[in-house]
Amino acid sequence: MNRYEEFTVYKNELDENPAQLNTAVERAKVKLKKQSRIHNFVTKPLSALCALMIAFMLLINLSPQVALAVSEVPGIGELALAITLNPSIKNAIGKNYLQHVDQTYYLNDVEITIKYLIMDETLLTVLFTSDSPDGMCIQHAEIEKNGGVIAYSGGIDLHENKELHQLSFEISDDVKKFPAECDMILTLIGENDYYESMSIKLYPDKNYIRLGKKIKIDEVIEVLGQKLNFKNIEIYPTKMLINYSENLNNSMEIIWYGKIVDENGNLYEDSPYFSGYESPYFTDTKQLNIIIDKVFFIDKKKQYGLIDPSLKTIEKMPQGVDIDSMYLENGNLIFTIKRKYDEDYTMDIIREYRDNSGLTDSVTFRHVYVDEEGFTYTEYIIENYRKGFSVGWEQQEMVHLETPIVISVDLE
Repeated sequence: MNRYEEFTVYKNELDENPAQLNTAVERAKVKLKKQSRIHNFVTKPLSALCALMIAFMLLINLSPQVALAVSEVPGIGELALAITLNPSIKNAIGKNYLQHVDQTYYLNDVEITIKYLIMDETLLTVLFTSDSPDGMCIQHAEIEKNGGVIAYSGGIDLHENKELHQLSFEISDDVKKFPAECDMILTLIGENDYYESMSIKLYPDKNYIRLGKKIKIDEVIEVLGQKLNFKNIEIYPTKMLINYSENLNNSMEIIWYGKIVDENGNLYEDSPYFSGYESPYFTDTKQLNIIIDKVFFIDKKKQYGLIDPSLKTIEKMPQGVDIDSMYLENGNLIFTIKRKYDEDYTMDIIREYRDNSGLTDSVTFRHVYVDEEGFTYTEYIIENYRKGFSVGWEQQEMVHLETPIVISVDLE
């Protein structure tokens, strides 16, 4: 589930001059000279300028610390930062849709500098740099107000070279009620699983918020004999949501996968930072095409399997899944699922458990490891286990569609 790190580290120290800086311009010029037919139509000064710009773009993409160094230069700083970020954040920065902060906080040997806040009706994005020991990471982050958690984000690795990081917090409540002052709590994990908590004050300014828009779709498609009703698209400055529902009479639970492409072929990807897709909010996009080329499914009759600790079994186990161990300890059921990765199935195995009365609750994940043969062992615990409990299976089988389903949506 930890898919949140977007940036790649190419060097260890910010104050070191990257090796590619000394040669990037010359290499770009040589590449342009090889394209002799193009150079016949441009002047030497223009060629040099193009080479310089290409080198600038390439170097910033290749080296996040260079991007941050350049970001301090008036006039081109925002461009440098934008190039290294995901498309939605890049477009937001390009439109000056961000709140400048530039405040530094310290906890022992960890330094966090909040650079910018970007906020819309559904999402608060925090852009920051860090200076921390090797092996340090943020396990998870929360936004708190008056001691209560109001938003949550997953974790990322930290680095000593002041790489630009991104944490995105989904806003589940009315954005108008989002506090003007709140605490961002970072749970930091170091070597030997040592951890500590760091609290940072945030002051989101609602004056920077732009309202989103909802585009009606209202189209029903059928796949594998199951009906899906695509209702609408919600477009916000930093994310896009596609809302759909399944027909109550469907015999399978269906999850669709595909891509979102506009009329110019631009791809809007599923974001690793939050639920939803990159946003076309700040673009001139006139049409979006939802292209569905594969689906995951599970038969509703096979969604729950009865647990039998005496036999160390669970009914209706998905294909390729086995019980490695199962035992009771202090009234809790502890069991380990063994499986080998198969690209035709989802990675998630268990979603929840169901008690004797039909109520459901989450299964606690304990730890996971992979052996030399590539088998994954995932340990779970069900607290206060009682006879008659069932496991809710999450793993679903994938089917590639021979003919993709296309839903076109006009945004104008």
